Amino acid sequence: MKILAQLKANIQRFYADYDIYLNPLFKFLLAFVTLFLLKTVLGFDERISSLPVMAGMSFFCIFFPYGCITLVDSLFIALNMYSVSVTFAVIFGLYIIMVMFLFFGLRPGKGIILTLVPIFFILNIPAAIPVLLGLSVGITAVVPVAIGTAGWFIIESFLNQSDNITKLRDVTKIISEVVKYAKEIFLNKEMYVIIAAMAVAIIIIFIIKNLDIKYAWLTAVGAGAVCFAVVVIIGNIVLDVKTDYLYLILNFIASVAAGVLYTLLFHNVDYKNTERLQFEDDDYYYYVKAVPKVK
Repeated sequence: MKILAQLKANIQRFYADYDIYLNPLFKFLLAFVTLFLLKTVLGFDERISSLPVMAGMSFFCIFFPYGCITLVDSLFIALNMYSVSVTFAVIFGLYIIMVMFLFFGLRPGKGIILTLVPIFFILNIPAAIPVLLGLSVGITAVVPVAIGTAGWFIIESFLNQSDNITKLRDVTKIISEVVKYAKEIFLNKEMYVIIAAMAVAIIIIFIIKNLDIKYAWLTAVGAGAVCFAVVVIIGNIVLDVKTDYLYLILNFIASVAAGVLYTLLFHNVDYKNTERLQFEDDDYYYYVKAVPKVK
């Protein structure tokens, strides 16, 4: 524990000294890594998916807020879809326009979450999303997580249909296919089960981590991971959504491990030395619970 605390302190000092250089570097690396991971499933256009182009797109993100990474990644996805199917490019384009007007106008600071959600799906650990965001962001993460999950299911539908898609040019046929595939995507019961599971887990984690109990964060991690799994299982039974239980178990383990690691790094406290203090002034009595950090 003390080793982690010391490592965290050293990193904080290093960042404080060189943040003017590290912030642009972090933006570049985050943008490039997300593009590279998207390329592993969507690298249909060799020109857009080439390393020099991805590096150039990542370098562009350095000069703008983190939300720009989401827009660049969205452009990357849309162009790769367009190289195979105008239909899915239109569907994803309409989705991005909707997101820009409905989400970026309300919560622009949470835009990066829209990119991170599909990345966790690509890494096959979607259950870690609500655990990490419930601890770090809180209830306000529910909306961007839901939108990001919908974006992933658009991508997944495209990948499932990519072998059977022909690149149409006729406007009437394109509109017909847009309507057809959009219905399939947004009537997908599995998508709504996953969104519901993530929303419930985020809310439960946020509530429990703020309770006045020992090991609140670790308890929240366990409860959130369990809630995610339970909602998915209920969806499997009630809505007849097919679930790979081995995949669910592995996701449960990964989400708990991610939550525990995050807690050790950002909320490593010593409950054994908790102190309860009392103060007063002319108007109030103050009862304070002081829990020291591990150093």
